[in-house]
Amino acid sequence: MEVRKSIVLSVDSDVWAEFRMKAIAEDISVGGLVRRWIEEWVEENKEED
Repeated sequence: MEVRKSIVLSVDSDVWAEFRMKAIAEDISVGGLVRRWIEEWVEENKEED
């Protein structure tokens, strides 16, 4: 069974524009960029057992 999780982000238009410019520069979608950023943040901030 596949479990899908959703995150809703609220950002200012200037932050969104920055994400778009970075995504265009890296030739990926904004969603892909945000997903990568979230995955990196989770990895950096997960608690060690």
